[in-house]
Order: sequence, then C-alpha cells, then structure tokens
Amino acid sequence: MAKRENWTHYTRNILDCNRLLHTEPVLEDPDADIDEEKKKIEAKDPYEQRLKSIAQDDSVKGGFPAWTVRSHGDKMTYANANPAYPTQNFGIVVVKSLVWPGAFNFFTEGQWS
Repeated sequence: MAKRENWTHYTRNILDCNRLLHTEPVLEDPDADIDEEKKKIEAKDPYEQRLKSIAQDDSVKGGFPAWTVRSHGDKMTYANANPAYPTQNFGIVVVKSLVWPGAFNFFTEGQWS
C-alpha cells in the first residue's frame, strides 16, 4: 500500500505575498539596517522547509490532504531473475495534487516521472 509519508518533494514554496522570494525592503531611514528589515519581512511571511514529506503539506478546502496516493494495476510481487533486483512489481503508483489540478507523478518498475 502506497503511503503519503513515503513521498517527498523539494520545491520552493509560494509565499503569502504570492511570490517565490521576498522583495528588497525600501528604507525610509538612511540609518536603518537593511539586514534587520529583511529579517522583519521574513518573520511576517517565512519560507517553508524545502525538502519535506507531502503529508506535511497544508490540507485543502474541506480538510482533505493536499495529495492523494493510489496504487493501480497488478499488485502482485514476482520473482525476478536479476539478482540485483530479486523481486518485481508491474503496478503503478500515482501521486496527484489536489492543490494544483493536473499535477501528478507516477512510479512504476523502478522509474518515476
């Protein structure tokens, strides 16, 4: 059975300001420290951890998880003649985003796309 906890992603998140990066602060006081202003902006709208499990993503409307993970096709495990890979499965695991319709990933026979 495929689980959401086993899938991770490494992407930049979209901030509350609808950008990927914070803008440079405009300093009204010439004596103000630009680094302190940047820290204040980032504290109001922090970046999320980039590498994380998809189970940690925020839920969508209705309390549903942000991702669905489904196993399709043949769920049997077969013996393989290759000693490097003693077993083989011909099923497909599909991971679909409920936040971004049309975004999905699949895994089959040791390859993902």
